[in-house]
This record gives sequence, C-alpha cells and structure tokens, in this order.
Amino acid sequence: MTASNPFASAEAWEVSTERILGDGNHVVKITGAEDGSSSGGHPQIELQLANDQGEIRDWMVITKASVGKVVSLATAAGVEIPSEDDIADTSTLRLKQAWIDKLVGKTVGIVVRDEPSFKDPKRMISRVQGYVTPDRIKGYKDSDVTGAGDADPFASVKSKVDPEMPF
Repeated sequence: MTASNPFASAEAWEVSTERILGDGNHVVKITGAEDGSSSGGHPQIELQLANDQGEIRDWMVITKASVGKVVSLATAAGVEIPSEDDIADTSTLRLKQAWIDKLVGKTVGIVVRDEPSFKDPKRMISRVQGYVTPDRIKGYKDSDVTGAGDADPFASVKSKVDPEMPF
C-alpha cells in the first residue's frame, strides 16, 4: 500500500500582507462578513475590517449573553437590528446571511485592545472589543458632529451685531 502525498492535494495557505490594527480606536470599513460557527458550536459573524492603516478580523460569537454586541454593530453600521425574519434559527440565534450581507461596505468605529491570547497567555493579541458609530472616534474627519474644542478658533471673533437690532 502506498501512502498518498498530502502536499499534492493541499491548497497553499493565504497570508495577509496588511498590517494588523493594534490597540486603539479606529474607523474602518467592513470589507467582509460571513456566517460561521465558533469552536464551541455557537453561531458567529466572521468580520473583516480594514482602513488605510491596516486590518483586523473579528469572530463575533452570538449567544443570548452577547446579543448586545450584535445590536451595537448594527447601530454603528447604520443597519436595522435583526428582526425575527433575519434569524435563521431562533434556538441558536443564528442570523441569515442576507442580514449579515447588509454589513459589508459599511463604515464603523471599532475599539481594539491588546489582551492575552487564549492559546498562550504570555502572548498579547489585538482584539475587537466593540463597535461604535464612527463619529465617536476622536479625530474622525468625515463626521458632521462637532467635537469638544472644535469651535475654539472662532472664540476670538467679535460679533458685529448692532445691539439695537430687534432680534
């Protein structure tokens, strides 16, 4: 009996050439979103998030205890929260791919923090902790929300309103 050659049938591993977004608050675009299952068998949304400084993945596990994270993702992305019609399996809370697809292309704010790896607690990894609307990320330029101190350059401008004007 001859052993088969596993190298002949294996696909080459794909490696990302992008930088991993590290600890901090970032505004990113959701470039990919897929339904999946966690190692514990729970449904999850597998997200690819990127901006011009790098990218990061998030495996958002969905349980009764974590539905709030899904709500914050939907709110941050400007997508309606999942309705009953968007749930593929109510016993596990698995969402339909059609709802997950609505996330792709949306811009969101993410909070990334370094934490010990589950596999090796001595090794730190960057992990998405949560989602916010982009205007909540300090320094985000595409926001129409006025931040604290944004009006300071105008503070020295003196008003030329006539005090006798009736308005």
